[in-house]
Amino acid sequence: MLLNAVKIFFLTSVLFLSAVGAVQDEDDDGQPRLFPVISGETVPEEEDGKAVQNARLAREILDRLQEQEANQNPVERFKALQQAAKLGNQDALYLVALMIEQGNGCEHTDEEATYKAYVAAAESMHPEALCWMGNYFRKKEQFQTALEFYDLATQEGCPRTADLAKMLRTEIAENNA
Repeated sequence: MLLNAVKIFFLTSVLFLSAVGAVQDEDDDGQPRLFPVISGETVPEEEDGKAVQNARLAREILDRLQEQEANQNPVERFKALQQAAKLGNQDALYLVALMIEQGNGCEHTDEEATYKAYVAAAESMHPEALCWMGNYFRKKEQFQTALEFYDLATQEGCPRTADLAKMLRTEIAENNA
């Protein structure tokens, strides 16, 4: 039970961080983009050491949060998760998005903030965030986009998205018949 509470806490924390803009970065042209870089881009060799260091720092933040979970208020958890998310931690990005969606520890709980937070987590290829994106586009009746996210989520290890994709494909086929 405590483990589930910790997982939910981390998930909610990540969502919030992304929505409040804590995971912003700029590309080479100075244009804003969500952090971390979208998969497919590579970290330059000279930055490999920094990427490893950032990953370690983010993991330390998450470990501390897990140890202190019972003693922290949601605002403090959210701020700590924002730090880990800013360092590119995939789980922290997702937890920030979840916290924003649930309005836990953050001020920004509108649909736009929630969407931005999940986009940041999905860009890091977090399986649950990819599933959330699939559900989002399914509700918007953008079925092909939803299927693409479901398929990505399945590839990244989210077990329930294979069934969601199958149901959506069946629904599409029935509507086209």
